[in-house]
Amino acid sequence: MKKYSFIYLTTNNINLKQYVGYHSADTLDDNYIGSGKLFLKAVNKYGTGNFSREILKDCENILDAVKLEEEFIIKYNTIQPFGYNISPTGGHGLNGRMSEDTKRKISEGNAGKIRTPVMKKKYSESGKGVQAGKKHGMYGKHHTQESINKISESRKGKTSGEDHHYFGKTRDEKTKQKIRESLRGRETPDEVKKKLSASSKNVKKVICEHCNKEFTPWGLKHHTKALIKRGYINKLN
Repeated sequence: MKKYSFIYLTTNNINLKQYVGYHSADTLDDNYIGSGKLFLKAVNKYGTGNFSREILKDCENILDAVKLEEEFIIKYNTIQPFGYNISPTGGHGLNGRMSEDTKRKISEGNAGKIRTPVMKKKYSESGKGVQAGKKHGMYGKHHTQESINKISESRKGKTSGEDHHYFGKTRDEKTKQKIRESLRGRETPDEVKKKLSASSKNVKKVICEHCNKEFTPWGLKHHTKALIKRGYINKLN
């Protein structure tokens, strides 16, 4: 058994993101700063010298430290994207999933907190490219058809109607303009066009009551908006 067991907090001195973990060692000065998957990616990016560790609490043994880890993860709000902890349980129990009680604690812990523009910018900059290109976990890989089917089944009904995260909300004109500007000049690759065309052929079409043309459900929505904008529906009615 190791001589010391403790909960520690490691801070990225560049973007101020933090990581909570537990550790046991025979000396308190062993230069250990953490081993989480997301955290190690950050260490690889910024270099070990840009991180500093502090001990938050000494524990009787490693089991006590494990039990206390979640408490400090919530206290210091180190769950991604605000920190480097992937799970509030540190990968123990619930298979890394948050319990409703944990979600409530995190929500209460964040209540009233204000992040300055400088902090927001650092969070944004630190996250760029972390999950893109060759750094993405699925880079060069493909889901099997069985996996695709499972993902599809698991998501049915979860992103539609009242379950959709944007249900009942509307974007302001400033946000709409930003989206328009970001999409301006983009071209859809021919391969993507073919896939979209092929997938839409299997969708049940609906007929516009004003012009009797067939559209996909989402196509009819845009078509109707265009008719309203141009005043054609009023003329037809």
